[in-house]
Amino acid sequence: MKFGKKFARECQPEWRYYSLSYKELKQTLKHGGLPLPPNVLGVLPVQLDFDALLDESCSKLARFYKSKESWATQYMKVLNNNLEVLEKHRSPSQLNLAQMNIDAVDKNLKERSIEIASNAHFKDYIYAIKSLRTFDTELSLLNDFLELNYTGIVKILKKSDKKKSESLKA
Repeated sequence: MKFGKKFARECQPEWRYYSLSYKELKQTLKHGGLPLPPNVLGVLPVQLDFDALLDESCSKLARFYKSKESWATQYMKVLNNNLEVLEKHRSPSQLNLAQMNIDAVDKNLKERSIEIASNAHFKDYIYAIKSLRTFDTELSLLNDFLELNYTGIVKILKKSDKKKSESLKA
């Protein structure tokens, strides 16, 4: 499979704007510049060169990762708060879920399950787990996005080097 198709397919739709402009960069290399439509004032189209397009793509990626770093920093505070709340439930006066010893044949299973579900510690625990899974999923998606863009940059720079070496030989 061609990388351009893989890149377009695997890139998160909401993150696509921030990704490497792989297709445009490839077209720019192929045609020696990417023609742009005339602006509102009717100025003639200009050629967008490879270096300018690559710089623009890299700056978009840098802004994106900076915003995600800021998000992660804020989210870490939420995770730390969840941990602090769970630490408060460690006191002996609180209901210890592990010691409730629910048996499957217990006649009061439904009542005991309701009691556990209404327990503040259990609710805090579930919220902490969900928050942690959300954070893990987001980091995993970011890592995939990073690898995809890294591969794209490596591939496009190789093509650029090949094109430049061909033009020097001629």
